[in-house]
Amino acid sequence: MWLEDIIKRLERRFQVKITVRDPEDPNDYYSVKFVNGENLEQIMKVLKGIEGNFIYEIQE
Repeated sequence: MWLEDIIKRLERRFQVKITVRDPEDPNDYYSVKFVNGENLEQIMKVLKGIEGNFIYEIQE
């Protein structure tokens, strides 16, 4: 799944707006699977582990 698709799904699931600035390579394809129950912060930590140079901030 492309990072853009993952972000769109997360936005719908958690009803939030996610902005991605300067992705390392927008053509990278990711294979991730989440089960019900993870919160947004847990998922963002996983994406950070996959992407490497992935910085995020959760604003209320």
